[in-house]
Amino acid sequence: MTTRLICIAGAESTGKSWLAARLAQHYGAALVNEYARAYCAEQGNNLSAQQLRHVGEVQDMYVRGALREARHHGARFVVADTDALVTATWADMAGFADPWFETVTGADLYLITDNDLPWIDDGVRIQRDASARDNFRERLIAQVTARGHNWLPVGGHGDARLAHALLQIASAFP
Repeated sequence: MTTRLICIAGAESTGKSWLAARLAQHYGAALVNEYARAYCAEQGNNLSAQQLRHVGEVQDMYVRGALREARHHGARFVVADTDALVTATWADMAGFADPWFETVTGADLYLITDNDLPWIDDGVRIQRDASARDNFRERLIAQVTARGHNWLPVGGHGDARLAHALLQIASAFP
């Protein structure tokens, strides 16, 4: 059985962590949490190019480790609450071009969340206005598409969002 990596990606405050946890639970899959959240809570949000690369490298290390373990056990999926390609989008928006991000192997499927949930200030998030979140989502889609990765949108609130994600996964991996 091939183990597939599903990355939940999108702008801030779009329910990614919630959705990733629910999908991992549904499939009995490994969940790779978002490293950047804890890092930014400790270091702040104004990250340098070196810090963004560090976040990307650590996230990628976590994802690759979970994939190795899942393959060893014959698991169908690993669900990642973001990946290094998402960090590459943040670096690009900050004007940082680091060649390391070009070496990143992306996910088998990106579920890119719609910006249809209200923004909530949790002390770490910075995309307060809808245009910032829309800009990030557009850049992320461009990044994923340019690298030839598959992506599908996911929208809705609560259980409807989960149901939509499950349908999208079923369509990608029948």
